[in-house]
Amino acid sequence: MSLLTNVTGQKRTLGNLEYGTQVIVDLRGAPSEVLANVEFLRATVYSLLDYLEGECVSCTFDGAVERTDGASVAATRSGSGVVLHAFPALRRASLRLYSGRAVAAFESIAEFRKAFPIGKVELNVGGRYRQLAGDETTLGSELTGERQYVALRLAAVNEKL
Repeated sequence: MSLLTNVTGQKRTLGNLEYGTQVIVDLRGAPSEVLANVEFLRATVYSLLDYLEGECVSCTFDGAVERTDGASVAATRSGSGVVLHAFPALRRASLRLYSGRAVAAFESIAEFRKAFPIGKVELNVGGRYRQLAGDETTLGSELTGERQYVALRLAAVNEKL
């Protein structure tokens, strides 16, 4: 574990990077009304988690952050996690899924595409990941921070298009 001191001087423990599989999928051109539906986003996250870990509702921890520019939803189960950030006005979304075991990236994308059949995707697959926090307060902060990073990353990609 390492310590991070934020701008207000608070110390926070960060987990070490884990080894396994992390898949990041960026989607553009999805319908805004679908991306604005938080319950649909949550159902999509649970569906992907079921795909990764099998159905086990009782062992799921989840959280959601709603903002004026969209929502972020996350859920974890048995060492795997799925995070979905949606930006309806941009018609963009970013999915991050991770697992401590090997994950077939293209099959994961196929599962994601069942929920979002319209639009183009960009893929990034890695062998290390950072797990989500295990408590609701910290998870909300993590989702907010990750959402800000994703928004900046997607804005930079939009400038290149």
